[in-house]
Amino acid sequence: TGEVGDGAGVGGAEPCVVLRHREGEFRRPVHPKKGSVVPLPPRKMVRTIEAKLGGASRLAVCRGEASVVSDEEKQEMIRRRLREKAEEKMKAEAERSRRLAEKKKRMAEAAAHAEAQRKAAEAKRRKEEQILRRQRAERAEEERRQQMLRAEEEERVRRAQMEADAAAAREQARLAEERARLDRERALAEEQRRRKEAEEAAAAEEERRRAREKAAAERAAEEERRRQERRARDAAVAATLDSERRVREAREAADRARREEEE
Repeated sequence: TGEVGDGAGVGGAEPCVVLRHREGEFRRPVHPKKGSVVPLPPRKMVRTIEAKLGGASRLAVCRGEASVVSDEEKQEMIRRRLREKAEEKMKAEAERSRRLAEKKKRMAEAAAHAEAQRKAAEAKRRKEEQILRRQRAERAEEERRQQMLRAEEEERVRRAQMEADAAAAREQARLAEERARLDRERALAEEQRRRKEAEEAAAAEEERRRAREKAAAERAAEEERRRQERRARDAAVAATLDSERRVREAREAADRARREEEE
């Protein structure tokens, strides 16, 4: 594309014409599956990329051949540029109007869609509220029924506990009475045992006393027997000694008589 410079050239020279590449919305094509860049064929490349204003190629621009143009060509290029700018402006206005209309249409559709969604959400909310109210009522009814069941169960448990407490009290009274009876029986048995032990101790003491008396009597009789035996032995010894003395005296008397006779 060609543009005319705003300022004058150096030393009052004529304005220069600058050639630029045409700008467009061209993008490198990409393979839809592989994702790699697809190279363009030569003709499409020339038609899309290398085409310049006035048929000038990139090589001509690089060599400076496109800069040598006449005044008529410059004016034609300026008028063409102005027409293109006017067309582009009109196209831009039309595109802007179209986009604005599309935007308004989209906004209206979005508003209608949002309103529909709001109404649907409101209906859903109301339905959910009805469901929640029904669920709350059902839960309240279930809670009331559960409370009644719990109250009945607690009453049953309380009565059972009262009956169990009464039975336990009766059992404790019976056990206390049984313990008292056993204590009385044990006390009576202990008294009888002590009395029997006392009687047995007295009998044993009497038996020991009798045994001691018997042993003492036996010892006395034994001592008396021994004294009598000693007396008898002493008497026998004394008799023996007396008989021996008498025999000795008789012998001495006979000896004296014989001596006397001999004399």
